Amino acid sequence: MHIAGKTSEYCTVWQPYPGISHSTLLRASKEHFITEHYWGYIKINERISYEYEIRHPQWQCYPVVAADVAVDFGQFYGADFAVLNGAEPDSVMSANGSEITTVWYRVL
Repeated sequence: MHIAGKTSEYCTVWQPYPGISHSTLLRASKEHFITEHYWGYIKINERISYEYEIRHPQWQCYPVVAADVAVDFGQFYGADFAVLNGAEPDSVMSANGSEITTVWYRVL
């Protein structure tokens, strides 16, 4: 990944366990919040923001046994994000995902 002259390398290792199936998402779960929200917002400038709809089928989520995050957040995203270096994630999830459709809805 290249952003403003900075380079990031990443590696994903997926090792599924035999017999592990997807889970049904609980409405109050973090996984449900991340995968099942269908509205987004983007700020264009101080006076204009857009609301948009995201359409996709429900995604299947799978349990994650272990995850390792090795990113220099401060170097890549700026000094304000350096506090994340070495921090453990609050949650980790794996979902099958799908194609999505984005529909511009309205100017706010």
